[in-house]
Amino acid sequence: MRSRVIVKCRKRFEYFYEKIMEWFYSISYRTIPIKTPRNSLIEEYIIHESYAGESFVKDFLKERTSKAVTNRYCIKITTTQEPVEEKEYKRGNNTAIGKVRLLRKRCLIDEATLIIKNDDNNLIYWNFNK
Repeated sequence: MRSRVIVKCRKRFEYFYEKIMEWFYSISYRTIPIKTPRNSLIEEYIIHESYAGESFVKDFLKERTSKAVTNRYCIKITTTQEPVEEKEYKRGNNTAIGKVRLLRKRCLIDEATLIIKNDDNNLIYWNFNK
């Protein structure tokens, strides 16, 4: 008999303890400001200066920046004067405009070339260097 009373009291105590902790975390989450968690992934765009001012490039970078904000990773955008290696990327209507590097904690994950398809819509895509 005594053990049943202890077990029932213990279950009720655990139940109330869980409810109190749920309320505590809920209130503290709403009232105490915490730093937003950030990912250590970085997309580094290196764009050739002749293409940096184009409207379709700005639109592309704006869209990538908005995606980065929602996914909590960083984007670095720089311009360069040195030409992109065009030996294998200038095929037909395709032109290389820059490079993209994917970094995590300053370690290079992968590198790709930014290529535009010179049609009516100037589509920008990545070509991974393998």
